[in-house]
Amino acid sequence: VLITIGLRRWKVDLAIPLFAIALAAGFAYGRKPGAVIELEDKHVTHDGGKLYPDNYTLMRTEYRGGWVLEAGNSATFLAQKGTYSLDFITGLGAMIEIGGEAIQVQPDERYQSVRVTIPESGRVTLRCVSGAINVDRLERIHE
Repeated sequence: VLITIGLRRWKVDLAIPLFAIALAAGFAYGRKPGAVIELEDKHVTHDGGKLYPDNYTLMRTEYRGGWVLEAGNSATFLAQKGTYSLDFITGLGAMIEIGGEAIQVQPDERYQSVRVTIPESGRVTLRCVSGAINVDRLERIHE
């Protein structure tokens, strides 16, 4: 509003081009990956696996869940370079690969977290090599 009022004093009205530039900058910023990646979200591309709990489960939002990956399944998403905490649960144990790093996770009936490093910003694939795992979310650790 201040830009629009301030620019009205000049003969050339620059409010519309400046608004377009600000809008384009907002869209460009909005396309950057966030600090938290919920692995069941629509922007995550899934190659196999399934949502847990199912879409129409009563009070689904009250349950902690994510995307169940079995051996050979993967999830691909945009992420920034850095260190993340991956939240998951696995009753069988699993070997996963993310960012070129293989991680063995032990079976447990409780939710666990493991630190993972994404070496480069961009598209990242989380692949289940063996076992099965319910991946919940990746949260960037600010150090």
